[in-house]
Formats: sequence, C-alpha cells, structure tokens
Amino acid sequence: MMTFDDLKKVQSTFEAELFDHPGVHGVGIGYKTTANVQTDQLAIIVLVDAKLDRSALNEAELIPAQVGGVPTDVVQYARHVNAIGVMDPRSPAAATINNGSVDRW
Repeated sequence: MMTFDDLKKVQSTFEAELFDHPGVHGVGIGYKTTANVQTDQLAIIVLVDAKLDRSALNEAELIPAQVGGVPTDVVQYARHVNAIGVMDPRSPAAATINNGSVDRW
C-alpha cells in the first residue's frame, strides 16, 4: 500500500502533465468517488471546470485512468476566485491542493 508521501511524489511527477489537459484547474490527493459514493481508495484528484462526455474529447485530451500506478478521479468543481482573479486560499480546493489534505471537500 502506498504511503501519503508516495502519493505526493506521484502527484508531483504527473501534475504538470495533468494541468496540460483542457479545463483542468487543480490536482490533489483525495478519496476516489465511484457512482456518487466516496470509497476508501486514495487517488489523484483532477479538478475540472466541466466533466465532458468521452465522445466530446479526443484521445490526447482524456485524463488517464491512473498515473504512476495510482487511480485518478476527475471531479467537476467550480473555480474559487476572488475579485482580482486569484484563487481564494480559503476555498476547499485550495486547502486540499495546498496542504495535501486527504479530506473530501
């Protein structure tokens, strides 16, 4: 079983690649949700502006099912920005991404 430090290394290794996908605005670590149920499986969480049907994306735009042996979970999550266009550090997304929290937001 991977430790949290192992997961952080995977996140760090693949973060730039994941941010290159259209609509991605956050990458963190959290619990994977399947069929609207949170599992106990840790995953690389990829925050997107909108989840699109696979048919609307070409192969290069798809988020891989796993990176570095760790499952991914694509989550539609609105960006939290303040009046000057900077992510609000109090937002759940910022807290999760910046602090490495494994709590679901």
